[in-house]
Amino acid sequence: VLPGAGATIASAMTYTNEKKIAGKNGTFGEGDLRGIAAPEAANNASACGSFIPMLTLGVPGSGTTAVMMGALTLYNITPGPQLFSEQPDIVWGLIASLFIGNIILLALNIPLVGFFAKLLNIPNYI
Repeated sequence: VLPGAGATIASAMTYTNEKKIAGKNGTFGEGDLRGIAAPEAANNASACGSFIPMLTLGVPGSGTTAVMMGALTLYNITPGPQLFSEQPDIVWGLIASLFIGNIILLALNIPLVGFFAKLLNIPNYI
């Protein structure tokens, strides 16, 4: 949620935390799945978190939200504290679209997880 922190800092923080939790007997650097899963989860989670400073403070939380903020400004929509009271339909439309998008991803990913796992069997040269 910190403005400007983005996915890089979130990934680095979670990797460091997982490495500390694993202790000295951890297999980090040798293919430990926790060293991959935790930073990737933080990377994905930071995408929606970067909207918070953009919508509430008018400060872009990442490069993507900076571009989105520029696009909103082209349409005379100024992100910031007044956005919630002046144009609540835009704010709640954005929040609803993120919620619906997550539901659609869940509905697609659960049945297709076996197919995605089988994609790993494709040789690298292909």
